[in-house]
Amino acid sequence: MPRKRKQEEVEAAAAPDEVTAEQPSWMNIMFFEDSEGGKHTLGELLTQSDVFPFEVKRGGKTITKHKISYDGIRRIARAAGINKYDFDVLLAPTQTNGMTTYIKVSLTTPEGVFVKLGEAGEINTKGISARYKGVMAEKRGFERAVIEYLGLPNIYGESEFAEEEGGEEASKESFSSKDVEAIAPFVNELNEAASTEALEAVGHKIKDAAKSLTAVQLKKLRDLYSERDTQLKAF
Repeated sequence: MPRKRKQEEVEAAAAPDEVTAEQPSWMNIMFFEDSEGGKHTLGELLTQSDVFPFEVKRGGKTITKHKISYDGIRRIARAAGINKYDFDVLLAPTQTNGMTTYIKVSLTTPEGVFVKLGEAGEINTKGISARYKGVMAEKRGFERAVIEYLGLPNIYGESEFAEEEGGEEASKESFSSKDVEAIAPFVNELNEAASTEALEAVGHKIKDAAKSLTAVQLKKLRDLYSERDTQLKAF
């Protein structure tokens, strides 16, 4: 099971470091235990070619973070006893959701199932990756799940970066997997509504279910309803 690190260890591991010719020093600070109690540092599992430093300016300060290759994340996962994961497509890409694919990834860990959401759309997926949004969403969900499950600070999977200039973090989760699952049935019905009458019927369903939805979920549904209404009236 992942080792619970003390606060001072977390802060030391999260501190920005200059990358040496061999490997960043924090890779030998951060470690976790596998299912048999064996301890592993990231330095044992990753090579220099797996680690890519980048800088983020925040509050007038420059913070060094690192992205890890997809193969590197897979090696970390195996060492942590994560030998299986499943995925479900929650939302398929449509014009009303910005051609975004949402995928729920479920890791089978020594402590049980750990779930995380991955998404890929026109805004956060560029270059050749834009042709394979489903694959990118799955990779992002997997990388996020492994990183969050093990509590690795200031680390991102390489799939978060959509070939943008400047190395800024490209992918943001505006919705949790719980949010997406809650609105998925309504979103699918909105997308399938072929007339304004059918759309109004979906609107009534959303109104009836409003008490069980959060303000964020309702706002998203209202926005999608408005977009679909505009599309239908344009024909």
